[in-house]
Amino acid sequence: MAPFFILLYIQSPLQATLQALDLAKPAMWNSLIGNVIKFIVLFTLASSPKFGIMGVAIAMLVGVVLVTLLHLATLQKAIRFYIPIKDLTKMSALILLTWLTAKFIKQWFTQTNEHFLIFIACLIVLCIAYLLFLFLLRFISKEELQQIPFLQKWIR
Repeated sequence: MAPFFILLYIQSPLQATLQALDLAKPAMWNSLIGNVIKFIVLFTLASSPKFGIMGVAIAMLVGVVLVTLLHLATLQKAIRFYIPIKDLTKMSALILLTWLTAKFIKQWFTQTNEHFLIFIACLIVLCIAYLLFLFLLRFISKEELQQIPFLQKWIR
């Protein structure tokens, strides 16, 4: 569910943007349409013994993805806004690299019984790897880091 719920972070700024552009009515309709469809999917899948609780999860995903895509479509129609394919590709690469790193770390640290220490070590290594990937994929530049006051003395 996590990859789809990344869209939830995009959904609120898109809705705020639509409201700032005096498009609150389309934003409300997008949310209403998404929630009605989510309810239909929820009722259909959750009442089926084949899906059960997984039907609830699928319905939640459908709602988040649909409302976000409707907001994006409305914004694109109103101001010709689009997300560059290059940025989407870089973000997909970041997610994939981070996932592969986590998978490798998990296999590497499974030989010991110290679960809390493993968790802390994995978390530290994964955070360092994620920051490294942010630099390698040029999400963060050296100039942007220089704007952070406590990092200015280490970055020249």
